[in-house]
Amino acid sequence: MTKQEVRKAWVKALRSGEYKQGRYSLCTLTPYNRYCCLGVLAELAVQHGIVEKNNESYDGRSGFLSSTIMKWVGLRTDSGEFTVSNKLNTLSILNDNEFTFSAIADIIEQEPSGLFIVE
Repeated sequence: MTKQEVRKAWVKALRSGEYKQGRYSLCTLTPYNRYCCLGVLAELAVQHGIVEKNNESYDGRSGFLSSTIMKWVGLRTDSGEFTVSNKLNTLSILNDNEFTFSAIADIIEQEPSGLFIVE
């Protein structure tokens, strides 16, 4: 998959309703199987054989993305940092502050400054 295809798959997964939104870690299996927006990306990476999942960690990380997943999608940082109107945000903070997966998908599609590595 190209980085652009991975991003589209991530956005589609966020909007699919398949994943229940959680906070403060990539994945919380008990009691309700919840994921942050970055955890949804990590799940896709597992499904595509990019990384392995061990309990609630992906490629050995549970709070933020591993460098392997970051490279796969082209994210610049492990928390999804980006800048809008000279204001720094991260996808992880927006997720933890109750932005919906759909709202986060909209941001990813807009590719704000600094979110992805420019190639």
